Amino acid sequence: MRIIIAGGGASGLFAAYTIACHYHRHSADMTKPDITVLDANDVLGKKILSTGNGRCNLCNTDTDALKYYCEDNLFVKKILAQFHYSDAMKAFNRMGVALKDKGGYVYPRSMQAATISSALINACRLLGVKLINNCVIKSITCVDSSNDSSSAGKAYNRHEKNNIFCIEADKSTYYADCVILAYGSNAGITTDYTGTVMKSVKSLGHKLHTYLPSLCSLYVDMTKKHYADFFKKSSGVRTDIVVKAENFSYAGELQITNYGLSGIVIFQISHIVSESLYQKKKREVKLYVDFLASYESTDVCRLLRTQHFYEKRTLLDLISGILNGKLALALIQLYSAMINRQITPDVKNISEEELLEVISFMKNVSFYVNKTNDIAHAQVCMGGVATQELTDNLESRLIENLYFCGECIDVDGICGGYNLMWAWATGYVVGRGIANREWKPA
Repeated sequence: MRIIIAGGGASGLFAAYTIACHYHRHSADMTKPDITVLDANDVLGKKILSTGNGRCNLCNTDTDALKYYCEDNLFVKKILAQFHYSDAMKAFNRMGVALKDKGGYVYPRSMQAATISSALINACRLLGVKLINNCVIKSITCVDSSNDSSSAGKAYNRHEKNNIFCIEADKSTYYADCVILAYGSNAGITTDYTGTVMKSVKSLGHKLHTYLPSLCSLYVDMTKKHYADFFKKSSGVRTDIVVKAENFSYAGELQITNYGLSGIVIFQISHIVSESLYQKKKREVKLYVDFLASYESTDVCRLLRTQHFYEKRTLLDLISGILNGKLALALIQLYSAMINRQITPDVKNISEEELLEVISFMKNVSFYVNKTNDIAHAQVCMGGVATQELTDNLESRLIENLYFCGECIDVDGICGGYNLMWAWATGYVVGRGIANREWKPA
């Protein structure tokens, strides 16, 4: 059996590892398959190296289907039920990687992403997997093995057992009995090698949902001067918030930039914003930010008004006791421009009613997002192969012996190791599905 894996990232390598491990354990009972991984990049596992800011948050002990965006949440649940986060940890332990759990976020003990990438690549090589980099795939077609190559690209259905796959690459041509598409997406990369593979997937009859950036920063509409002033004065500030959009909310650290909003909490909600801007064809998406998420408005007022010499202290002085000074100034000035020009940073002995209004404003500041950062600066993408077209083993419902895993499936997770967990889980499910099936001799 010849198996070609198109894509040498996390899911593709893990699929190769899973298949090779199965045949290694049962070497006396079955013929070992010829497994080849083709990757366009100069090194395999390239995107693994940049995960977790180079530390590789490889999974999370709080993994469940609700951590993922997908049209069919049950689909995600079925995949994760077949491969638990503990299975991923055991697999990397067997590869010789020591792990550490930081509040549910699992990292290699070395805190280096290269540890994970190297362990996976070395395990595949030791198990006899052929790894070929700098190999750009030009097309993937189905051909009838009983005829010559002129039949490439002919109509195919699952009942024609003589069909094999032809993979045309820039330097060679490969034939396979089984193909795993693990080509990922163009998120986080400047050179996109996925286009020709995606074209082949469409030509084979599959529907691809448009790739859109996810886990990315957001651009805010600054055509109004008070918003532009706010971001200019508060740029660089990091603070904990709760952000809401389209009935979703997330808590976490916000990073204010000169163009808008970033940080993990913005990454978490970026899928919703990206989808709304594209699918709902909205010009802008309104976000609500609570800059005092740890407090109730009345509690903040009580805290501030009981301070010594309250009547002699400026509003900026009071707010700077609970917020970053730059942010406090920018928020007061934003309130002044939008709500009440009589309230300035220098005002003293502000009334309880006015103070409550200021605090309430800071707990529900609205911003208008008019675009996301581009795909090259996103950590992952939403979009890809429609889940309805895949079986529980991630085999194509249209073409027998064609499988999909990883980011090329229309499923994406929030930050926290969930996307790599999806890569391991789908790679395992595909690998086990192929290894366990009965193959007839050619």
